[in-house]
Amino acid sequence: MSIFTPAVNEDQSIRAEQQTEKGTILMIAKGGEELGHLVVSSTMGQECAQTFQSNYSIIYRQEDQDKVLMELPIYSAIHQLEQVHWKKMLKISITN
Repeated sequence: MSIFTPAVNEDQSIRAEQQTEKGTILMIAKGGEELGHLVVSSTMGQECAQTFQSNYSIIYRQEDQDKVLMELPIYSAIHQLEQVHWKKMLKISITN
């Protein structure tokens, strides 16, 4: 897989967000998120698909409280055609 990375976002950005009945699950970059795109098509995506790589935290937010569920060091994602294809599948269960 060939990736061109022309930019780095130094801000904490929300890469994914999912509403639940009682709160929100967030995937937040912990600074230094590399933004790029695929140079050629591969099994991971089509040419020019956007890529994101950083250290991420999976956070459960309920009202004004955050709980870190998981840390994902050096995690990569590819975004194309309105979907995000993760290199790893996340299984998160929230019990109250």
